[in-house]
Amino acid sequence: MQGIFIFYKSKLFDGHCIDNIISLGTMPLNWGTGNYSHVEFWVPDEHGRFIDEEGNVCGFCYTSTMRGENDGTVCQPANTVIGNLDRWDGIKVDVAGALFALARANADIRVANNKGYAKKDLTRFVFPLNVHKFLGLYDTSREICSEHCETWAIDMDILYNVTLPSPRRLSKRLVDTSLEVKPLKAILYG
Repeated sequence: MQGIFIFYKSKLFDGHCIDNIISLGTMPLNWGTGNYSHVEFWVPDEHGRFIDEEGNVCGFCYTSTMRGENDGTVCQPANTVIGNLDRWDGIKVDVAGALFALARANADIRVANNKGYAKKDLTRFVFPLNVHKFLGLYDTSREICSEHCETWAIDMDILYNVTLPSPRRLSKRLVDTSLEVKPLKAILYG
């Protein structure tokens, strides 16, 4: 079964201040990565498609977000998430059906038990994890986007330990397993 980790590319001065802060704030520890500020895991529709015959985006995206009406861990139609394909990079994965089904079932449980977005956890991009935990800022009942997608990767046996990464760091960890980051258009249209 295939899925795509999609990484939103921050662009300075485009009016998306939180995206810019996350991307710039996580850059010093993640040289050589894209300007990523957000990540989602995109699953195909029931026919195995990411794009239908008319060129429409289909399938579903899983993440944790504060965007729009959302507050926390969600599963949304991909066409409501992915607007401009040029603003996204992707890492396509091909996983055994049973692992994929387990990862999706676990993600669906996290969506059903959503407790809201882990706003306090954004400080982990400023403080080391041990300081973050010491200050009582680590919220284990809520997720940020990269934490949610890291769990997908762990459940699918792509990654093997929890690091609570930023979107930039998650992309690096996935690339370190010999996966490749490509522009989303290149993944979808070859």
